[in-house]
Amino acid sequence: MSQAINYKIFMAIEITPRREIKAPLWAIILLAFSLILSIVLLGSWIYFRQASNKLNAEVANANISEGLHKKIDEETTKLNLYKEKISDFEALILKHKDTEKIFGFFEKTIHPNVWFSDFKFDALANTVNVSGRAESFVALEHQLGIFKEEQAVKSLNISDVLIDEKGGVSFSLSFVFENQVFK
Repeated sequence: MSQAINYKIFMAIEITPRREIKAPLWAIILLAFSLILSIVLLGSWIYFRQASNKLNAEVANANISEGLHKKIDEETTKLNLYKEKISDFEALILKHKDTEKIFGFFEKTIHPNVWFSDFKFDALANTVNVSGRAESFVALEHQLGIFKEEQAVKSLNISDVLIDEKGGVSFSLSFVFENQVFK
């Protein structure tokens, strides 16, 4: 009997029919519309997020390249200023006359009995004016002969010749030199 009771209970559970719940049509349409709308919104959000990131990257690159162009223009301006300074300095160097060679010229050509004192140099006219003293007229004559033989001397002018108490001769000389002397 115990088996019969269990069977009846089991049968009782199976015997009860299940009822199917029908969803209203408007709920199904609303669910489908909500799912489609959710999928469209999620897709749109992903698309616009990627498009926004891409635009931000392009703007950042444009700002970087704009800043880079600005820096390049600034550096170009600085370089042009340096170029002008170098050009000015180059012009000065090309026009520069090596006056040291004049002293070499005098070292090589001065007579041992002649001394020079005041020295004035005019770079534009290539002239040198000196005052000096010689032991005698003969020493002065030898000195003038040495200067006249030099090819570097274009012209020579002597002035203010005076005899002092000791028998020496004071004088002033004005030289005009060739251009190649100073190069």
